[in-house]
Amino acid sequence: MPRTLKMNPTSPKLQPTGSGLFLGRSYYFWALTLGFWIKLNIVLFTYKPYTATKFYFPLLLLVVLWKAKEVGLKRLWTDRDLAAASLFLLTFAVPLGYLWNPHSWAVYRQWGLSMLSFYLLFAGALLLDLRERRRLVEMIAYFCLIGLGYLLLQYLLGWSYEPGHFRRANPFPRPYGILDDPAHSAGIYLTGLALSLVLPLTAPRLRWMWAMVPLYLYALWVSRTLGSYLGLAGSLMALVGLAPFWSLDLKGNRLGRLVFGLWLFLFLAFLAASVAYHKDYRGMKTQMASSSKAISMELRAALAFTALDIFEAHPLVGLGTANDHYPPNQKAWAASRALEVRFLAQHMTPLAMLVGSGLVGLLAFLWLLYRTCLAYGRAWKGAASRAERAKVWILLAWFFGLQILSLTLLMLYSISFWIFLLLPHLLSNPPQEPAPHPGLF
Repeated sequence: MPRTLKMNPTSPKLQPTGSGLFLGRSYYFWALTLGFWIKLNIVLFTYKPYTATKFYFPLLLLVVLWKAKEVGLKRLWTDRDLAAASLFLLTFAVPLGYLWNPHSWAVYRQWGLSMLSFYLLFAGALLLDLRERRRLVEMIAYFCLIGLGYLLLQYLLGWSYEPGHFRRANPFPRPYGILDDPAHSAGIYLTGLALSLVLPLTAPRLRWMWAMVPLYLYALWVSRTLGSYLGLAGSLMALVGLAPFWSLDLKGNRLGRLVFGLWLFLFLAFLAASVAYHKDYRGMKTQMASSSKAISMELRAALAFTALDIFEAHPLVGLGTANDHYPPNQKAWAASRALEVRFLAQHMTPLAMLVGSGLVGLLAFLWLLYRTCLAYGRAWKGAASRAERAKVWILLAWFFGLQILSLTLLMLYSISFWIFLLLPHLLSNPPQEPAPHPGLF
């Protein structure tokens, strides 16, 4: 049967119809779903982290490109959200900072491949039809449950994790979880917690997921990461703080701009506080010296201070893609003993963009966040029922909380970060947008 394109009456996106050949709907959906499973439950697939990514995602790239050809390149060129993600990826793909700084192509391959894999999942999911998008969200919730079970087994049975496998040994005080870093695993528990709260609102058959909420909260406590606590606290604060706007007749774009503005304010506040702490403004270091998180705060404050130094030296293009992970650069830019011990890799996501890709990369990152906030706002405004609106509202609060987490942790290479960039496109039926115009915004 030849393939045709039709306009879905509930969505501005063009959806493919027809059975197709090998890349029919079900084949493509499961190929993409396997990609999400690998990223969400990485230790179940490989002895060494990211080996599955290296082998599977090049194949998935071919599948997505074939699907894009079927959908039509014209639609892809006019999708502003995909354009924002593509521009963001471009700042990684072209490491201009390498021209003026020591660099390693091994670092570029490792982190560039990781970023390409996340972009591939993002772009690939936008090619699904509405029914498949909602199925994908449900599958993501199940993968989060697998991660939850894995962590509980580790904690209750005393397993510790080494990259690529787990074994019974002296338990690490902070069990790792389903990824290769406890803080990033905590992002999965935050994702699972959010989806367990919202999916039953419109799908009564999933009400059993509400019973998982206490387990996710327990998993966040077990993780014992400052970032997970900040992410959860930020989500709850956003849920309460945005409540007064629920009853206002805000346009979707206006709500999105409000959320983006709040995040931008918090970013600047975090940056100012980090610099003040590093310079010991009014004895801040002395007052926090007895805290169990003093070393962590010292590290992040020193990293923020160093990021500004690097920006001053390389304002437009930074050091180059992930070049803050390259030891010679770490040694050259170390600004304190904490950095000499814990290296230079940025823990604040926006600053990681500033260091790696300069002002060009930071603006691309901010545009992607801005477009995502607009998508959440449009999804909320266009929700067909009160339950759908509540679902989007809770996810928006969690998205905001995850952005707070990204101010204390490098989230560019975290699957939970990209899932929340994608969720407003997967769960909503936004109203028709006006025809695109040449402007970016």
